[in-house]
Amino acid sequence: MYLNGKGLVIPFYMNQSRKKLLKKEEQAAEKKNSSHYLLLAGILIFTFFLYSNSLENDLLHFDDTEYFSVHSDITHLTWQSIKTFFSSYYLLMYQPIPVLTFALQFYFTGLHSYPLHFINLCIHLLNILLVFQFNKLLFKDKNIALLIAFLFAIHPMNVEAVSWISARSSGMYTLFYLCSLIFYTKYITQGFKVRDFILTLLFFILSLFSKSQAVTLPLVLLLIDYFSKRKIVSGKVILEKIPFFILSVIFAWITISNPDTKNIMEKGMIAAYSPLDDFFLGCYSVVFYLVKFLLPINLCGAYVFPPKTGSLLSWEYYLSPLVLLLTALFLFRERRNKWMIFGAVLFLITISLNIQIIPSRLVIVADRYAYFPYLGLLIISVSYFHQRYAKNSQFFRKYRVIGLSLCILYVIFFSLTLVSRNKTWKDDYVFMSDMIAKNPEVPYLYRAYGTRGNYLKNHHRPEEALQDYTKAIELKPDNSSAYANRAFLNMDLKDYGGVISDADQAIKLNFHPASIFQIRAIAKFFKEEYRGALADCNQCLKMDPSIVQMNDLRAAILDSLKKPPGR
Repeated sequence: MYLNGKGLVIPFYMNQSRKKLLKKEEQAAEKKNSSHYLLLAGILIFTFFLYSNSLENDLLHFDDTEYFSVHSDITHLTWQSIKTFFSSYYLLMYQPIPVLTFALQFYFTGLHSYPLHFINLCIHLLNILLVFQFNKLLFKDKNIALLIAFLFAIHPMNVEAVSWISARSSGMYTLFYLCSLIFYTKYITQGFKVRDFILTLLFFILSLFSKSQAVTLPLVLLLIDYFSKRKIVSGKVILEKIPFFILSVIFAWITISNPDTKNIMEKGMIAAYSPLDDFFLGCYSVVFYLVKFLLPINLCGAYVFPPKTGSLLSWEYYLSPLVLLLTALFLFRERRNKWMIFGAVLFLITISLNIQIIPSRLVIVADRYAYFPYLGLLIISVSYFHQRYAKNSQFFRKYRVIGLSLCILYVIFFSLTLVSRNKTWKDDYVFMSDMIAKNPEVPYLYRAYGTRGNYLKNHHRPEEALQDYTKAIELKPDNSSAYANRAFLNMDLKDYGGVISDADQAIKLNFHPASIFQIRAIAKFFKEEYRGALADCNQCLKMDPSIVQMNDLRAAILDSLKKPPGR
């Protein structure tokens, strides 16, 4: 008991009741927090289930196997090879950390596809956690953060960055990029601790070593500053950003210094288009990602640059500026919702490198390029509906059954599309067939036909393989490998005239392995062109003395040359 101001005695149990009430409130808050993390765990389990059918997919002969067959340093891990990872380009990109993970996996598990797919999926699951954490810090609302993380987890456009082994760099740069943003958000909201700033910089460097798309991070840091109401033009903010911008410039220079990338930028598809075409191509690139965000259908592993009918592109390219204008008007009308504007600018900053006004790649758009930028569109979508619900809660409650049904249908659509897209990476035949079916016939597709032809040849379907090799040659007549592949197939079919003709063309186009001279020598022998067969046999042995059967063929040729004609 105790006395109040009037000298009255207050029973002790009343004070105890208040303590019990406070304890119940704390327990309720803890229960609510635990429910969020249970839901997050459920999202991770559900995502793993959706992607589980990708774990048995093969390695594709569309970049995947090239890491291990072309680059011997990946399959022979040493300190010297690790140095090579950080001083070389792989498949047109500077990506030492993803390449290092490939080397480590090959060292421990060999060239098995399951572990490679599994690590890609684990990276995606980690990114879901980081998306939740970043948005929780931004919005200070776990419900919004959960919804954004869930949509990020199951969006079908993200499948390519997960199910395609070669797209690991997209997942890895995003992982470190998100870590950097998380620590920076903590830095400006939790007392400007030096540790948080150093970690922001460290994870930025790791992101840069994973993929060049990370160079946009300094602009995103300034965006966070602006929406956190920091004074952008101040000595402290400028000094903070100097190391980030310096690193971005250095890694951008490293990226464009790759001779192959330079060649594409200077002599690639850009040469086929006028400056006005480039404008429409750029608009189309942005609109493509906006449309596929809402309606992810007809997705593909590669979207080729469009062929021109006369001097014109197809109609959708000319319509795209209007779509962009309508989108801009919509955002202007919603400008009071700061998070929608934040999401829009975040998307534009991070997708900007992949708007192919000056192409640095051979495709105009790619699903994997949207892996991180879609976070901006998710923020727009969720914040828009959150604002609408806050203003019209009675309307949403009245039609909550309809709204909930539509949301469930959308989730089902996303999930089924995701599972279906995983199957596209099943093997070379499925992947290449999908690419061929969804693109116009342009020279770029020679690679798809050639790779599918190899698959068909290896699976004892020679007539279909012959058709694909012929189509590859039709699309790109100056490609030596297509002629060589058809020459080897003709040898299996005992079409010796076809072998000689295709081998001649392959050699003329600088395809010079010993094996091409070997099969031409055999074909000429059976065609009784003995002197030509002998020359090819000698050339083959000169290039590779280990092909010992050529000695037997050479002996047979010499024996045939000694015989009089007609005997």
